[in-house]
Amino acid sequence: GRTDCSNNTLVPNRADTLREIVDYLRPDIFVACEIQTKAGADSVLTRSFNVNGQTAYASAMYNFAGLNQGLNNQLYYNTTKLTLLYQDVIQASPRSIDHYVLYMNDPNLSSYFDTTFVEVYMCHLKAGSGSSEQNIRAQQAQELIDFIQVRPSDRHHIVCGDFNVYNSNEQAYQ
Repeated sequence: GRTDCSNNTLVPNRADTLREIVDYLRPDIFVACEIQTKAGADSVLTRSFNVNGQTAYASAMYNFAGLNQGLNNQLYYNTTKLTLLYQDVIQASPRSIDHYVLYMNDPNLSSYFDTTFVEVYMCHLKAGSGSSEQNIRAQQAQELIDFIQVRPSDRHHIVCGDFNVYNSNEQAYQ
């Protein structure tokens, strides 16, 4: 496997590969982790999403929180279907969890003032198979659960990311 998480490794044709995937799937929401710089986040948007006449994609604000040590998360979304209401961070260690609140662009929104909210959580949990790392992952997962439990009950939640869970018996998985 690759061991370049902390290095700025250029993988040949990765923008082309992602562009092909996006072109085929046309995702309304796409999140990525290990985005190291704002320039990298912007490059993904302009080289893999808004290409070949496509202009509907936007990205959340790049958040270099410091805690994430260059292993930052980024949200991309289809603006014809969704609007990013706001974003914030759930403080967790060793890496924070990014939280994005989007709503559906309902054509009747201006008349009925009603829409569907989607909350996206992008996690990059602690790696490692030792008991210490497993305990850290469990704590990060619990912090996320505690946060979600106080959110409005009419929201839809998507939890995604690099969970670094090695088996289904781990407390973080449970």
